[in-house]
Amino acid sequence: MSPVAFMSAGSVEVSVDERDDLWDRITCPQPIVSVPPLPQTPQPLSPSLPGIYENEDLAGVVDQAIQRLNEAAQRIAEVEQGSRRMPRASRLSPLRDISADIQRQSTPLPILANEPEAGASSIAQKEQDKDLGRQMPDLWPWLQEDADPDENDFDQWSTDPLMARQFPNSAQTKRIEEEDLRRAIAEGLVTLPIPPRRVSFTRRQIRTVFSVFVVLAIAFLVADSVLLSFIFTHPHRPAALLNGPPELTLSTNVASIGETLILHIRHFSADTRVYLTHDIQEPVQVVTGGQGGTATGFPLVQVGANGSIDVTMLVDSTWGPGYHTIEAEGVTTRYTATATLQIIGAGPTRPAHLLIGATSLDLGADLQGANTIQLLTLHNAGGGSISWAASSNQPWLLISPTQGMFSANQTVTVAVERANLKAGDYKGTLIFSSNVGPDEMVQVHMTVRPLPPNVGAVLVVIPPVLSFTAFDGGANPNEQALMVNNPGSQPLKWSLTGNNPINLAAQSLVVHALDPTTGWLSTDQTSGVVVPHGTSLIHVLVNSRNLLPGVYTQMLVFSSGQGAIN
Repeated sequence: MSPVAFMSAGSVEVSVDERDDLWDRITCPQPIVSVPPLPQTPQPLSPSLPGIYENEDLAGVVDQAIQRLNEAAQRIAEVEQGSRRMPRASRLSPLRDISADIQRQSTPLPILANEPEAGASSIAQKEQDKDLGRQMPDLWPWLQEDADPDENDFDQWSTDPLMARQFPNSAQTKRIEEEDLRRAIAEGLVTLPIPPRRVSFTRRQIRTVFSVFVVLAIAFLVADSVLLSFIFTHPHRPAALLNGPPELTLSTNVASIGETLILHIRHFSADTRVYLTHDIQEPVQVVTGGQGGTATGFPLVQVGANGSIDVTMLVDSTWGPGYHTIEAEGVTTRYTATATLQIIGAGPTRPAHLLIGATSLDLGADLQGANTIQLLTLHNAGGGSISWAASSNQPWLLISPTQGMFSANQTVTVAVERANLKAGDYKGTLIFSSNVGPDEMVQVHMTVRPLPPNVGAVLVVIPPVLSFTAFDGGANPNEQALMVNNPGSQPLKWSLTGNNPINLAAQSLVVHALDPTTGWLSTDQTSGVVVPHGTSLIHVLVNSRNLLPGVYTQMLVFSSGQGAIN
């Protein structure tokens, strides 16, 4: 909105027509500000005079209007300067004072309400012909006071100095590199390369090198001759061609107790031995001499050059009713083949049931430090197989192995350790748990007697049992230690006098057939001397690579010299 001003000059009233507003004649820039309205007392309008304006009255009205506008602009500027900075001309589109361009011919005069007389109109015409732009004061001089000093610096950036850059050509590049190299050599940053020195050989050196090559050539020729002669002179045995994996078939898959059947073993390695078992490592009864021959009970057979053999097997009374698995395993390659046999005519199939050979064990009385070992057999009173585990409630009561699986029976070792025990009676319990029934208990009783006073040398070996576990065809288990103690008052001379296997079914025969010269158990010491109240360590080693799956038990026997208590 444009402000409305009321003006008075004597008794003359001026009315401005809306089509020819006085503000339209002022074309210079006006500040766009928002100023709260000042309280003003409107001036009383003078009554209008009829007739025509005089020349002096018209000039006074114009001057008074300009004066009042000037005062209003100054008051607005004074109020605005205290609050914020006045807007200045933009750098991109600067303001320009167009007051000098305003001409009298382009500024229309206001249309008065009453037409003036002829004499007054000539005077008014002269006043209108005057150039009001020359008499118009500069009402906003502060707009150009704080012009940006950088507005006139545009010409300085009309040319980019980086546009004159260019890549050097090959000649300039070579010259620059040569200058850089000379400067680096002068500063000691780069050293000149050492020219390669030509190596010259004398005739003597050449002859020596040639002689060495001749000797090496002769050595290679001799080695080749030996290899060729070995190939042609050594008897070559053609390798058996395997037509598939190892295979085991039966002449019949159904048999009764007392009958014989033929096992057809095929596709095994040539001239290897095959171990025959049924169920869980139970050896089969092999019959020699064909049908009607005698059963040797030895389950290890030798296959021919083609990797095949036919074996006659006897179904003895140890086979129960139901289905059984027969397995053939190569001793060298550990390849296996299986077949299934059904036994009929032996009554109904019975579930597996665990029976322990004894419900109580009395391991007797002995001196402090003595060990007592006894065997205990676990039986299966039904069919199938049994998985079991055993534990003890006393530290002096030991069992080996502590777990296993069998189909017919298995023998375990029970031992008591009297070392570090006081004289008296001791009782303990072995607990057997299985997958076929409730836990079974075995009560163990033993007595410890005191050593005689002023005793000489005393032989004490602990622990009384060791247990090793290995995998078929795998690495040997870690070694274990035995301690030889002498609680007596004299030096103890000890020696290992026995390393004998305990006969458990056909396992000892199999071990002897596999490795008749050496056993699977050994020690790093076989004799020694222990000072009074001293201890000596013995490392026990197991060679399981030549053993087939099963449980193997061996006894180590230690003895001492005369006068010592074993």
